[in-house]
Amino acid sequence: MFKKGNCFWKLRKTFKHSNKTKKKLSNSRINGIIDGHIIPWNKGLTMKMDKRVKKIAEMSIFQKGHKLNIGRIHSKETIEKMRVSQKGIKKKPHTKEWKINHSIRMKGIFNPMYGKNHTKKTKIKISNSLKGNPSPMKGKIRMDIRGRNNPMANQKIRLKAIKRSLLAQQLKPSKPEREMIKLIEMNNLNFDYVGDGKLIIGGFNPDFISKDNKKIIEIFSIYWHKLAKIKERDKRRLQTYFNKGFRTLILWSDEFDNPNNILKKVINFNSSKFWGTQGNSHISK
Repeated sequence: MFKKGNCFWKLRKTFKHSNKTKKKLSNSRINGIIDGHIIPWNKGLTMKMDKRVKKIAEMSIFQKGHKLNIGRIHSKETIEKMRVSQKGIKKKPHTKEWKINHSIRMKGIFNPMYGKNHTKKTKIKISNSLKGNPSPMKGKIRMDIRGRNNPMANQKIRLKAIKRSLLAQQLKPSKPEREMIKLIEMNNLNFDYVGDGKLIIGGFNPDFISKDNKKIIEIFSIYWHKLAKIKERDKRRLQTYFNKGFRTLILWSDEFDNPNNILKKVINFNSSKFWGTQGNSHISK
């Protein structure tokens, strides 16, 4: 475990307690309850009485006055090694069952600090032991003000929020979008459906995209996209796509009564190097 290159988190992936060991741990915890309090395993034991206590007491990190890693700075080489060793290692999120069990385990008498309070003397000792340690927040910006004056940071947060919102809604293709997907599959067209929130461009979620030649297909419904507010938003949408280097083809929902006509428009749009009067978009209606 402590050999060079080994890491506890790597070993933990394959390490599991046996059912017998789990039972022993559970019983030792339950049997350690006296008068409604959990008694620590080392309660009343001294270095002379118990080898385990002696071994722990002799460890350098538990020596009086020891301050672990204070003032220590890792070299760039060490930092890189640490980064590489941890790359790809992801801790699995705790399950709901685990969270409930952990909550129960730490309630009442099962909490090691249940019914206890540190004395003033102990509090002073803890305070003195921590003095001189660099604050963990030293040189860092508070979360509530980070990026407040940085428009790009706010933009990133906004885009992430939009993407999370769209994915959470579990959006499904509309009827015209489903017909468009069929046309793409049947004719092997170089477009992908991303209208479910997979892709956000400048705060807008396009319906279909061809990444090879940066072209977008948007399908507008006759009712919604004729409203004044939506028209203004669509102008911003098209301008954003244009600023990002995309060209856009707008198809209207009632055009799908004639699939052949739609297919011709898409093929012409996909093969053209220039589309629209400003190279921005073509609104087919």
